[in-house]
Amino acid sequence: MGSAPSFAGVGHRPPNEHIAECFWPDLGEDDVATVDRRALAAAAELAEQGEDVSYIGSLVMREDEVLLCRFAGSADAVRRAAERAGIPYERIVAASSRPGP
Repeated sequence: MGSAPSFAGVGHRPPNEHIAECFWPDLGEDDVATVDRRALAAAAELAEQGEDVSYIGSLVMREDEVLLCRFAGSADAVRRAAERAGIPYERIVAASSRPGP
């Protein structure tokens, strides 16, 4: 085995990502599309007002009835965007990501 790969300079996002985690029984594709549109619009509105926040996208875990809405920004900024978008989140949690191989 060699050394671990380096992700320096390869589109790595700074560690200011947060997830709005939602428990959502019977979540449908239309629901996800609606949340995505609202979250994108809410984050854009806040960014226009000088808030450092953007919407990255969502991930659905159907077996667990969970929707994860991914944002870049501080926990407070993400909370404001999620509330403005009407996202029924249970909690806001810090997250990070790395590019694939």
